[in-house]
Amino acid sequence: MLRPHSLTKAAWARIHLGLTGAELAAVPVEAAPQTCLAGPRLSEAELRRSFGLCLLAIRRDGAMLEPIANETTILRHDTLYVFGKPAQVAQLLHVVEAA
Repeated sequence: MLRPHSLTKAAWARIHLGLTGAELAAVPVEAAPQTCLAGPRLSEAELRRSFGLCLLAIRRDGAMLEPIANETTILRHDTLYVFGKPAQVAQLLHVVEAA
């Protein structure tokens, strides 16, 4: 299990690990969240339902957010660490980059 304190900031930033049929990826949120996701809060973004992805962690201002709750707000410049199928990760990346 990956834990925020077990990896350096640089290691977290470089994570993009391919697994058989699945992928762990770091997705930077560079546009305003309400334009690239369903809403600014996790409960509104619905990453699992909309993209089939599991959100593992959020990095903000160089630190991992703890705890992550449905009320957690997604902000510009956050990095979302997600797990899912490569096509699902690519879909999220496309939505985030297109916004």
